[in-house]
Order: sequence, then C-alpha cells, then structure tokens
Amino acid sequence: MTTTRPFVSMLTLSTLALAILSPPAQAVFLCARKKLTTGNIAEGADIKLRTACKDGEVPLQIEVGDGAGASVYASATTDRALVGVSQQNAGVEGDSNSGNGVTGVSQSRIGVEGRSESNIAIYGSSGTGRGIVGVAGSQTGVEGDSTSGTGVFGSSVTGAAMWAAGPAIQDRNQGGWVKALVHVNPFPGTHIDRCYNGLTADSVPPCGFSVTQPNLGSFNVQVPFQVNDRFILAQGDNTGSTWPDPSYGTAVAGSPYFQSSSTVVVNIYYTNYGDAAYTADPFTLVVF
Repeated sequence: MTTTRPFVSMLTLSTLALAILSPPAQAVFLCARKKLTTGNIAEGADIKLRTACKDGEVPLQIEVGDGAGASVYASATTDRALVGVSQQNAGVEGDSNSGNGVTGVSQSRIGVEGRSESNIAIYGSSGTGRGIVGVAGSQTGVEGDSTSGTGVFGSSVTGAAMWAAGPAIQDRNQGGWVKALVHVNPFPGTHIDRCYNGLTADSVPPCGFSVTQPNLGSFNVQVPFQVNDRFILAQGDNTGSTWPDPSYGTAVAGSPYFQSSSTVVVNIYYTNYGDAAYTADPFTLVVF
C-alpha cells in the first residue's frame, strides 16, 4: 500500500532538526493521521513529532537532498551530524547500484569511524572487488590497533594472506620480521654492497650500517640500533677459496658474537684450521 508523503517546508525541517538533534537524545517519529478506509494520510492532516505514533496515525518518511544528489543530508558544526543506533540490526546502512554505499569526508577528523564492544567495528565485503581500501596522502592508509587481540589479521584460502607492495618495517623489540640484512664484501676494500634496514626500510648501501676489518678475517659490523637482545645469524658466501693450500678447506663464517650493544663481530676462517687461520671472504649478517 503506497503512502502519500506530504510537502514539508525547509522551516519545518529546521525545527524538526533542532528537536531531533537537541539533547536529551531519544527516538522520535513524524506522525500524521491516516484515513481509516485507505490507510493513506488524511487530507490536511497535521504532522506531529512523537516518540511513537498513536493508533490511527502513520509514520512518515522524509526525503530531502543537499542540492548535490544526496538523498539524506545532515550537517553539524561541533557535534555529530548523523547517528544511527540499532539494538539488533545495522545502525547505518548504505546501498548503491553504481556509486559509493557510504562515504565519509572530514577535513581534520575521522571520515568514517566504527566502534564495537564485542563484534566487528567495520566490515567490508565484496564479491569480485576489494572489501576495504584505505588511501592516504601522507599518513597511514589502513591502521589496525588492539589492546589484547590482533591489530591486523589477514586470511586467504588460495591467495596471499598478507601482501606488502613495498618494504616492511617492524619495531626493534618485536619479533617476526627481519631487523637487519647486511652483506659484507672485503674486495676491493671492506665495504657493504647489499643491505636492508628493517627499522627504516633503507635498502641503499650502507643502509645506516658500517663495517671494519681490524684484523684479517675479523669483521666488526656496526648497527645503528641495539641488537644484543636480538637473534643474529652469519653465513659465509662459501666461495670455495682454498688459498694458500687446498688442505686449508673452504672459508666459512664462525658464530657471530656481540662486542657491544650495537656491534657484531664475525670471524671468517678455513674449515680445516678453525680460528688458527682467519681469512677475508664475503658473508651475510642477519638480525631478527
């Protein structure tokens, strides 16, 4: 059954907006007397603002645009312009065949915010496209924060659960991702030719690291942050060097150790002679 909507003037809407948005907050309805025979709004019926429509009245739906195509438009200077609350269903829902279902724009605050005490605050779903996309000019595109749960969770049945189209960074005192990758080449002259700094995403040698060789085959790698509480691994390139005699074996990296909180010592020696025969050979240092 179709309900005829009466004309509502902008003055009336302004008055209603003040009544609806002013505290104390409560549910309100626009109600009009209906014809008992048809259920439509009675001719000349007054519009009443009530917390619930009475028997013999029909609730009205207001459709008012902003002049730019919006079906519903709300504006506020210092408080929330539009609030949706539901006990058992969606507080606010947006549907569109070809445009955005929900768009939030803010000059200095949050464009769209979702809060939940025990469930999902913001949920995005798509059949063939992306569920949620975050775009930022100079700040974080998508951020996940949690006090005791997972900040950001990725899951996929056949695709990648997490895809980083760029370098990865992690706090120094946290585990999981690499903190430092350093490849040292003693020829010609001791230098770092490949590297990655997991705290700054720098991959241009020397990436903030430095290396010296105070004695033959003994290298001091200086890291620009504390590492003596992290996990380290050194791996020689194993170039097969057997100089000066094949009986020496090949050059390998010994177990690295900390000289200071930010300096790692790596010794390269021949397998058959151990630390009795150090030699210069390329190696990689990894800090987790």
